[in-house]
Amino acid sequence: MRILIVALLSTLPLAAQGSAAPPAKAMTKAEAGPFDPTRDSTKDLEAAKVEAKKTNRRILLDVGGNWCSWCRLMDRWFKEHPAVREARDKAFVVVPVNYSPENKNEAFLGQYPKVDGYPHFFVLDADGKLIQDQSTGALEDGHGYSEAAMNAFIAAWGPSASVNVKTVAAYLEAFRRLDREAILASLSDKVVWRVPGAFAVQGKADFAKHLLENGFTGKPGIRVDRMVEMGETVLVEGQVLAPKADGSTLTLAFCDVFDLKDAKIHKLTSYLAPEKP
Repeated sequence: MRILIVALLSTLPLAAQGSAAPPAKAMTKAEAGPFDPTRDSTKDLEAAKVEAKKTNRRILLDVGGNWCSWCRLMDRWFKEHPAVREARDKAFVVVPVNYSPENKNEAFLGQYPKVDGYPHFFVLDADGKLIQDQSTGALEDGHGYSEAAMNAFIAAWGPSASVNVKTVAAYLEAFRRLDREAILASLSDKVVWRVPGAFAVQGKADFAKHLLENGFTGKPGIRVDRMVEMGETVLVEGQVLAPKADGSTLTLAFCDVFDLKDAKIHKLTSYLAPEKP
């Protein structure tokens, strides 16, 4: 079990959030959100690509609907956190993409990975190429959103992110999806994974052996509180929630220290400590 505990330190998700669209119903003015089912998302994206190229930004597709309480909550949250909103808008051209009974935007959304919950983010480059498929559950904190996690997301996927930060962010996203091939692709051939007081392994083959372990089920939830870059080192710290097969949840504080070489993870040192849920 200890192997999986350590592996979970290297993830950046939260378990599924949001919900599927409910039957359409009347909405009060106070409930109205940023999503407009009458808009043409294809035209909106084309306009965003022009603006992104002109302003050296990336594109953030914000997928959701005004029926979704978490979507409306996020809209209010950004209004209540102007510094984060400013950082977001400096990094991205934001394009709300409606998903609702009135307009599911199936043709438009069909060109992207399947969305499991709302709101959901897709990060695109200025040419419209998909860079990141992001569950916003990873950005939640209680019944709201984490300022630290949101800032970390913006730093990791904005246009000014370094190659090393992009590598770590891609690695963390791969762990969120438990994508073994993508995880290993971010590592150097001689990668070292060390857990002080527990074990150390070297090489992709040994690293791969420690990715999974019995006793846990489903995808873990992670709250990232900080991501810091110092030269060739990237530090990520936060909290992991690991659902166990017996129905309980293991809660751990974690700090992962990534040392990179040639844009590959050359050494990973993972520290962890149990916390009360």
